[in-house]
Amino acid sequence: MSTPQAPAAEERGISLSTSTAVLVVPTQQSRPFLADLPLTFLGDPISPLFSEDTTEALLDVLWRLGIRTLGDLAALSEADVLGRFGWPGLMAHRLACGLDDRPLRTEVASEDAGAEAEIDPPADRIETVAFMARALADDMVGRLARDGLDCVCIGITAESDSGHASNRRWRHELRFSAADIVDRVRWQLEGWYRSPDRPTGPVTLIRITPCVTALADGRQLGMWGAKSEADERAARALARLQGLLGAGAVTVPRLDGGRRPADTGRRVPLHAAADADRGQDSSATGPRNGKK
Repeated sequence: MSTPQAPAAEERGISLSTSTAVLVVPTQQSRPFLADLPLTFLGDPISPLFSEDTTEALLDVLWRLGIRTLGDLAALSEADVLGRFGWPGLMAHRLACGLDDRPLRTEVASEDAGAEAEIDPPADRIETVAFMARALADDMVGRLARDGLDCVCIGITAESDSGHASNRRWRHELRFSAADIVDRVRWQLEGWYRSPDRPTGPVTLIRITPCVTALADGRQLGMWGAKSEADERAARALARLQGLLGAGAVTVPRLDGGRRPADTGRRVPLHAAADADRGQDSSATGPRNGKK
């Protein structure tokens, strides 16, 4: 037995006109807003469950049990759903309750996890500041490691004796090593000295702060199709250019739709291309179980 198709938008009372293309659901009202929507919405292409192999079977069993709407599913005990249907059922229950498909996982670093140093005498060479930053980075990464944490986002502040300051946040796909942090300090200073707001005096202070940390649970490398060492070197070089020129100044070619050869390619910012590639990877499996 297969579940019936979701009713058309008009039957659900949802207008798809351009005047209501954007709908803001008030805070704490996500669950009531979803309550009357049909259960089959969990199998829609926009659902995080769409590409899962077990989604069709899960919806079929829920339908047989008399669950017709998202509100019906949300009314069930989370523990009971997890015990009966496992992870796919828990994910469906969270979505029906208006929650993210998985809880936000953050770890709070201790207040003294950051590191800073006053540079005396003030440094007018980038390499001198980078040398100071290496000791700070080693200390910070080591203290986070003792707490079982990796740093995935850092804040770097540099101040000069002319009263100028440079503040920037940097993110890493996996985790920052001390060498990675020193590279970001160097790139930030190079970009700062080339910017219209460049300092007129030497640097007097450098501060490194862990903004986002995560549990140090290791990294599983892929056997096929994974990033190579050359890919990582290229990514580091492009990140350096972004630090010098700005995020929007570094672009890469990307294939796009079009009838003529001239229409099939365009240049997009590096970060936008990376986001799009991650989106394609998540849907690379395509429709499954007869979904169209």
